[in-house]
Amino acid sequence: MGKPYTVAINISVQGGAQRNIVRGIIRYCQAHTAWHFMEYQGMPAARSPHLSKQKYDGLITTLNYEADLCLVKAGRIPMVAVNQGLPIKGIAIVCNDDARAGEMGARHFLDKGFRNFAFYGASRYRWALERRNGFCSAVKKAGFPVAAAIAVPHTLDFDKARPNLCRWLLELPRPIAIMASDDMPARHILAACREIGLQVPEQVAVLGVDNDDILCELATPPLSSVVQDCDRIGYEAAALLDRMLQGQRVRASRILIPPLPIVARHSTDVTVMEDLEMAQALRLIREKVGVGERLNVKVLTSDLCMSRRTLERRFQAALGRSPADEIRRCRLERAMLLLRTTSLKVNQVVTQSGFCDIRGMAAIFRRTLKMSPSAYRRQFRDH
Repeated sequence: MGKPYTVAINISVQGGAQRNIVRGIIRYCQAHTAWHFMEYQGMPAARSPHLSKQKYDGLITTLNYEADLCLVKAGRIPMVAVNQGLPIKGIAIVCNDDARAGEMGARHFLDKGFRNFAFYGASRYRWALERRNGFCSAVKKAGFPVAAAIAVPHTLDFDKARPNLCRWLLELPRPIAIMASDDMPARHILAACREIGLQVPEQVAVLGVDNDDILCELATPPLSSVVQDCDRIGYEAAALLDRMLQGQRVRASRILIPPLPIVARHSTDVTVMEDLEMAQALRLIREKVGVGERLNVKVLTSDLCMSRRTLERRFQAALGRSPADEIRRCRLERAMLLLRTTSLKVNQVVTQSGFCDIRGMAAIFRRTLKMSPSAYRRQFRDH
């Protein structure tokens, strides 16, 4: 263990994403160093105005507000920023790959057959703009227009957002897939849809970012969300600051941490298809996988009274993938849900999600998510 430096954390701990960044900082310290954390009125996270009056050796901060920028400009101590909201040069930054988060959101909707897309998000923050740009770019690359990409003031007050949001939603083509810059504006969309009678997800599918479990699970309906790897952001930020405190020269750079897989909930649980027989095929796949039934393309063709060649051709035309690919995708989503929300053993998850064996399920997890089923579960159980 090194010298017990005093480190200040200028990160709000009110939201789930921010708290997980702090957990990542703690995880690094438990393994590698012995920092003291500066407190303010018993809280471990001090805001910018109080930091200027205190003495500390290093700082991990956000860059979302003008007060944060003033702190950075006035400071002469080792400093690392996380989740950059405002542009600034000359400081080391560790943050979510927000353009990639937008791309993942677009792919999530494209895989469900949507042809109408919109983005709704905060106007002042760099991370929100990068998520919007990543989303719009991926949609356009797939050959579809983005009906609207609206930037609004970031507010926690739905009453302020309601009039313009309701008007905007009614003007959009339907069915439409809307990605929000984060979970709070996504919840505003859900509330506005309830108010004006739009069905979610049948008419309006909604996706957030951050996966704040309280916000997402208490939404009506529960909100799907892109997951930032906040624990890793905090861990890498602490590692970078530790190197600075040890006297190492660290180049001011922007380290991007890839998002984790999307947590799909009811707000995007829909597939848009004009081919009614293929829509029936999708329902059969979901129903059978949902009860852990063993399913393959041969069984599916028998249930639909359709030749394999016809099913393959029409499925590919409707969704751009094969029936076998869709069966594997539904099994993976079912397994992810069970790993997140139950205490079932992995072999039980295998059975209840319709996989043949543990090796087969593990292979799909590694190929698709770049991690094992157990590693996927730990992301949610450790928090």
